[in-house]
Amino acid sequence: REGLPAVDREFYVMQGDFYTQGGPGASGLQPFDFQKLLDEKPEYVVFNGRMGAILGDDGLLLVRNRRRNGDHDWSPPGGVIDEGETLLAGLTREVEEETGVVVSRWHGPVYEVEVEAPGLGWHLRVEAHVAVDFAGQVRVDDPDGIVVDAAFVDPGACDGHLAGCHPWVAEPLGAWLAERWDAPRQFRYLLDGDDPARMVVTRR
Repeated sequence: REGLPAVDREFYVMQGDFYTQGGPGASGLQPFDFQKLLDEKPEYVVFNGRMGAILGDDGLLLVRNRRRNGDHDWSPPGGVIDEGETLLAGLTREVEEETGVVVSRWHGPVYEVEVEAPGLGWHLRVEAHVAVDFAGQVRVDDPDGIVVDAAFVDPGACDGHLAGCHPWVAEPLGAWLAERWDAPRQFRYLLDGDDPARMVVTRR
């Protein structure tokens, strides 16, 4: 077979969670902390990912996520790509796995989100793409067991579903729904503090 056509840039997306007994910046070899894993409270997170906005006649497709600590929140479908996948191939796979909807064409990214949390030792980067062509019936069969519900929500009612989300999820999506711009925009946030329950979030 012939190789892939030449490109001007490549994307490598990876997520890493580190559950250590020592806090961020602690020196020396750090033992693994199993309780922090169960509580879903990593000391270090390095995460790049993507999400997809699927807007149809019935509204915007959102999924309800069940976290390990029992909390639930709504967001557009998405996740991280597997080794060897392109960004959009991974996004297409994640959307189909989480919702049953098959996307054949994407537009974007329409916005990018970056979050810095120096006190927790992690950095988040997400690209948001909009589905142009898609088909299929909504069903929930997430192999990761995180997505427990999925539904098309009227854009005017999305604020209620996103009320429990982090600002870096709800604010960019709400802004895009209000304006529907095409050229990519950037949203940057800083998380100040080392306690996830008391973090102060500032948009930069």
